[in-house]
Amino acid sequence: MKIFLMVGSLVASMLAPIAAQASEVSAVSGLFRNEKIKVNGADAGSRQAIDLAARYADVLSDRMHWFGEVGIGMRSYSSGPGGTSPDDSTSIGLLGGVRYYFPGFATSVVPFLSGKAGYENQKEATQAAGVWTETDRSGLVYYASAGFRMMLDRTFFLDLEADFFESYLFGTEKTETGTTKTETTRTELYADSKGSILNATIGVGMKL
Repeated sequence: MKIFLMVGSLVASMLAPIAAQASEVSAVSGLFRNEKIKVNGADAGSRQAIDLAARYADVLSDRMHWFGEVGIGMRSYSSGPGGTSPDDSTSIGLLGGVRYYFPGFATSVVPFLSGKAGYENQKEATQAAGVWTETDRSGLVYYASAGFRMMLDRTFFLDLEADFFESYLFGTEKTETGTTKTETTRTELYADSKGSILNATIGVGMKL
């Protein structure tokens, strides 16, 4: 997963240079999902997902932070009577980047721009009409995003962040549906922000 889930005069003075002058940790995803699938009213299986992701950040300069992000996702599947289900899988993400904070337009709200890159391996299976489709996507990925930090008090904060784009510097996607296997290799020096702004992340964190 994923939700990750990213103040008075004292806070105003603390926000004068940026939103913080200390290291911080935040949860950007933490979710359990359980889906049960039926086809024509008959049990066709289920899938369970657990997603966890956390981010650590520290100060580079008055307005610039660096951060590292680690995420893990676990998937398990079951089929209906007499069927076969995909193997359980684990997805991982290891990313790093920088965030630039602009002057706040309120004492507790600070806008920022962010960029990050790293390695991701995402494995997922979906079902349609009783047939499972397994997707394994991995490679070097990079993002650009923007958002707002809202200070809840002197220690805790809420980040609302939306991606401008997500592209693979180099990536491979393997798809298997029944006996059909497809492999696609990507090399992208490309930024397409159409529709991506709707992909928002909410993070809740604290200053250390």
